[in-house]
Amino acid sequence: MQRLAIAFLSLLFFCGTGFAQSAAVASRRVNEDPKADSIALRAAFVADSLAQVQARVSDSLYQATSGILALPDSINQLLELHKTEEAWAAYEAYKESLIAPTPFGLDYLYKEFIGKLAGFGDTTAMSVEYGKLNQKLKKDLRKKYPHKAEVIWYESNKIKAKDSREPMVKLLTKMIQHDPTNLWPYKSRGMYLYMLERYEEALADFERLPDKQTLQEYHNCRMFLGK
Repeated sequence: MQRLAIAFLSLLFFCGTGFAQSAAVASRRVNEDPKADSIALRAAFVADSLAQVQARVSDSLYQATSGILALPDSINQLLELHKTEEAWAAYEAYKESLIAPTPFGLDYLYKEFIGKLAGFGDTTAMSVEYGKLNQKLKKDLRKKYPHKAEVIWYESNKIKAKDSREPMVKLLTKMIQHDPTNLWPYKSRGMYLYMLERYEEALADFERLPDKQTLQEYHNCRMFLGK
């Protein structure tokens, strides 16, 4: 359940599926007209690039309201390649480069790094120790920052219902109540409310978002409600 919920939320930070479809359509047209195909493929590539930039901008907006610090892609790639020592060095260098990070941001970043290191970044016997440390850091975050939305999110592990939509709305509502300036729970709750066809409530959440115009669900809610 946690994997499904996390996968769903991670998808919320990305947009531009229409652009991906345009790329697929363009690829099917190859060899019909070489010049036209080339133009179509380049246009699709540009559109996909713009969508990626837009997703990164949106992601940054949400991170700014939460105070968390995300691991750079370069570090994630090192972890995926099991280059533990290089990942540690890159992590320490990244921390040194940060300007006025919040205590929560640093603590959360460390926990995320150790968690990924435990999951797939280390193939030695240390992976077990990293797993234990990851659990300890999670408990520490709960004690130090019980009202932070990202910490409350750990409770999603307890959701066992076959249909997780209503339980997720309740959890996200709790996150919003404790951390009202954090934007991403509004976006996530809006998506779950939309799936439950509670369009008025979903629209109220979407209206708070700086990137609402990029969300098809936002426009659908307005259409369904005649606004």
